[in-house]
Amino acid sequence: MVIGCAMGSYENLAGGLFPASAAIFAGWLAWSAVQVQISAEERRAAADRVEIENVLQADFDYMAEALATIWKIFDEILESPPSAEVLTVRLEGVNYGIERLTSDIGTMRDMVTALGWKRRRTYERWLHWLERLGEFQDVNNFEAHEALNVVKAISNHFEMLRPETARYFEGFWRRSGKAWDLAYSILMMARREGSCSSRSGGYCTKKSKGLKSIPIFRTRLILAIV
Repeated sequence: MVIGCAMGSYENLAGGLFPASAAIFAGWLAWSAVQVQISAEERRAAADRVEIENVLQADFDYMAEALATIWKIFDEILESPPSAEVLTVRLEGVNYGIERLTSDIGTMRDMVTALGWKRRRTYERWLHWLERLGEFQDVNNFEAHEALNVVKAISNHFEMLRPETARYFEGFWRRSGKAWDLAYSILMMARREGSCSSRSGGYCTKKSKGLKSIPIFRTRLILAIV
């Protein structure tokens, strides 16, 4: 009788363990499936980040070279103010370049949202300055010094995101050799003499004599789209 009772008890125990084991195994399978899905999503996100970086970096060389060309034209205009007719032609070329440089900002901003926060913040700053450059298109009054300051800021961000682009800006004067941290930029802006727009973001240049600003006359420039 004792043996029979013992066997009956173990039978009941075994009967309870089998369903519990099945439930645990099913839970493990579900957890494993979730982990596989998470791992796949992480790999896909990492692949997307690599692809986005490659696409953006591939455009940097021609964009930086175009920006350097705009910078060169600004320097020529400020050093030796041309006639009104020549000035109009110069600014048509500049505005065409600005249009091309800023045409894909919306797409690029969508792309960088997939990057890590540190890299995304650097790209967002670069895109912010590109948007600022776009403000100089088709305006009635064109401030060459202000536009040049924005170009200089963009060149710095190009170099931070892709150091190889530094070669396009060799020979251009940007600022003194001292590194400009935020505190130093505030100090220089507070102590500077003469007029320099607050929109310059701390990048100021000495204005050439005899040329305070460059008006684009009252005619809206029509640019060819290619």
